[in-house]
Amino acid sequence: MSSTPIIDVSVIIISYNTCRLTVDCINAVIAKTKDVNFEIIVVDNASNDDSAAVVKKTFPFVTLIESGKNIGFGNANNLGAAAAKGEFLFLLNSDTLLCNNAIRILTDYMRSEEGKQTAVCGANLFSATKQPNHSYSAFYPSL
Repeated sequence: MSSTPIIDVSVIIISYNTCRLTVDCINAVIAKTKDVNFEIIVVDNASNDDSAAVVKKTFPFVTLIESGKNIGFGNANNLGAAAAKGEFLFLLNSDTLLCNNAIRILTDYMRSEEGKQTAVCGANLFSATKQPNHSYSAFYPSL
């Protein structure tokens, strides 16, 4: 009897003409993620820079979804989520590089007592010069 390994986290990356960035992003996930079972799903929004072909050739273990047209960031994430097998989803922009084992850190938090009462969590973002970088604006309504 064969059992399928449990996937803790599905890492979903959206690509739209970001071939080099997507490759670097995937390599960073692989290099920095330890002690957690994860899958990587790349949704390509009909890039014309060979992103899908490069991902397919370079990372045959990555689930590649080719949307056929640019369906936008939100819809592409929904497409990736529909294919995900992980207990948790980790939405990662293709221009982002992990600098530590963030996926494990966030997974551990979500499984903690406090995390069990949390619906969504996110990580700190830093610029290339390691300065805090915000992915939101305080001038617009937010949670």
